[in-house]
Amino acid sequence: MEAGRKNNSGEHNVELRVRTVQEWLLQDHSTGDIVRQGVKMWNVSERQIKRYIDKAKVGFRDLNEDVIEKKRAYYLQRSKKILRDLELKHKNTPSGVFAQMAVLQFQAKIEGIMVDKVEHSHVFEGEVYIGGQQVSPD
Repeated sequence: MEAGRKNNSGEHNVELRVRTVQEWLLQDHSTGDIVRQGVKMWNVSERQIKRYIDKAKVGFRDLNEDVIEKKRAYYLQRSKKILRDLELKHKNTPSGVFAQMAVLQFQAKIEGIMVDKVEHSHVFEGEVYIGGQQVSPD
């Protein structure tokens, strides 16, 4: 082999193995089953199979992030078109302004600038006992 050239066959094998692990994960095989099968099939350590599993999961995550980013871009462009297409005679009416604000809030949510806040509260209407003594909820 020439000096400076890199042997890519090892990298290619790793990619094939990671894809095989992804298929097994999609088929709902347990991590233990994947480790046992990988060790038997490829004659590598359990630790190496666990690395393949980690790489497979990262691959799934990256794929999902790409899909989400494409959808985010689509909805942003769609909402911009809605704002552009709003007729001039409606833009300055109260309902037109409200519609514009709704679209802008939608865009802010998509971009992660604005987040819906949710408050959780629970009013307990019963008797509370601590250490055998009744305690007031106040």
